[in-house]
Amino acid sequence: MINLKFMKKHLSIVSILSLICLLVLLLYIKVWNKNKLLISENSALSEENRLLALNLAPECTGRCPVYSTYDTDNDGVYESIVEVPTTMNRGAGEIWIIDKGKVVFKNNGGANVGFQVPGYGNMEDDKGGGIFISYTNSWDETGLYATSGISEEWRYENGNYVLKNTTTNEYELPEEYYTWLKKIKENN
Repeated sequence: MINLKFMKKHLSIVSILSLICLLVLLLYIKVWNKNKLLISENSALSEENRLLALNLAPECTGRCPVYSTYDTDNDGVYESIVEVPTTMNRGAGEIWIIDKGKVVFKNNGGANVGFQVPGYGNMEDDKGGGIFISYTNSWDETGLYATSGISEEWRYENGNYVLKNTTTNEYELPEEYYTWLKKIKENN
């Protein structure tokens, strides 16, 4: 014979657990859609970077992200500039700009990545905000010394960061380097 009291008790527990699961699922969907809307309003990010920004926050990968604050869009409010490490070697990383909790800019990254903000430090600003990003793009034959780098000038215009100028800089290696390299080649 079926025990009705036992069934009623277990049925109510199952109902409560089902209701809790449903509420958790709805809350998750609400948060996901809110974040999706925040990121999708940002036209400065590619579709790939929008998806990344939804799912990833800068984390330590042997090296930890470095946060700075600057006003890169000249609105009088500081944005977070984050140097996000992508690997543990050669200072490889990306530069992210986070404004009001949203990733509004993310570069493609590079080795020895760094940045300067116009209007701060030794850098004059006559064009109204933005960021300069530099990184190494080539190495000597040993792979130990950088031989050239790229500097990118990004300016803030009409709600977006726009690449205005890219410069390649050749690095002058000291004479001692060539003496050292010659000795290595002679010994091999």
